Amino acid sequence: MFLGNLHQSNIIILLRLFFGAVGVGFAVINETQYALVSLIISAIIGIFTFRLGATYEQDEAQVSFALELDVLADMIVYGLLPAVLLVQLTFQSVWGVFIMALYLLAVAIRLAHFNRSEQFLGEMPDNAYKGLPLQASAVVLPLISLLGYTMSLTIFQYIFALVVVALAGGYIITYPIPKIPNKYILPLAGVGILAIVLLIVLGSLITASV
Repeated sequence: MFLGNLHQSNIIILLRLFFGAVGVGFAVINETQYALVSLIISAIIGIFTFRLGATYEQDEAQVSFALELDVLADMIVYGLLPAVLLVQLTFQSVWGVFIMALYLLAVAIRLAHFNRSEQFLGEMPDNAYKGLPLQASAVVLPLISLLGYTMSLTIFQYIFALVVVALAGGYIITYPIPKIPNKYILPLAGVGILAIVLLIVLGSLITASV
């Protein structure tokens, strides 16, 4: 009836993709606080994506479709959403557009690399990521954005742009980055929920920092 091999376990991936797309829309209309909230929500949902999927029996076609869908969700949530947010926070400047493009290239390179079969991935470090995981943007960008409420956006735009450039560089390096122990995942999600409340109360960066 529908394209693809949708499975009930895909609902959580679709939900993550939905919030990512909503976040892009909020960034476009300068509701930056809700864009950041959408980014955090999508990241929290992502924590449980594969845990939920593992509880269901899926055939090979369904697993393959879920993996492809997950990569697309990552591109929207951790790629397009921060990129559009960057363009808005840099007053839709030309230099902001170029940084956006470089950031998206870095996200695409990382996703393309890890979407390949294991034989092409090389030696993977134990208890560490190879380079910075894309999920780091959901932690770093909301935290750094809190600075934007304490200073002029004219100044903050450069700080935000530098952070985005640093994230892009981290995505494509091969240096091992230690993984967060599982016991800290739920507390980190709790911090994310507190950040959501704080961002909603503070309002849009575009209006708060001008």
